[in-house]
Amino acid sequence: MEGETAGDPMSDEKWLRSSLRHLSEKLKASGHRACPKTVSRLLQDMKYSLKANVKRQAGAQHPDRNTQFEYIEMQKQLFLSHGWPVISIDAKKKELTPAPPPGACWQLQKRWPALVSGSREGERS
Repeated sequence: MEGETAGDPMSDEKWLRSSLRHLSEKLKASGHRACPKTVSRLLQDMKYSLKANVKRQAGAQHPDRNTQFEYIEMQKQLFLSHGWPVISIDAKKKELTPAPPPGACWQLQKRWPALVSGSREGERS
């Protein structure tokens, strides 16, 4: 399962980032036929469960946040007054998240979902 193994660098905990379908195909290639539903049942029987990352609340807003939007509005009005085009682009800051990447993975039921940083719903970045 090389390339699909992930883990916590601060502990010995490891998990697989693989779909049930992919695990089923790997088992079939090694001579064990099991449909994805069977793989799911077997994982659950062995006390594995599907875990997903959980967003936690982002840090405090930057003190100059409003100043940034005021400056952008001034620039927009300047361009509009000259008849120049104004382009609006909504871009989000990319942040590194702890392993595993966003999504879900199967792991033993002893661990809570990993917390990842993220902006609050509806918040402008």
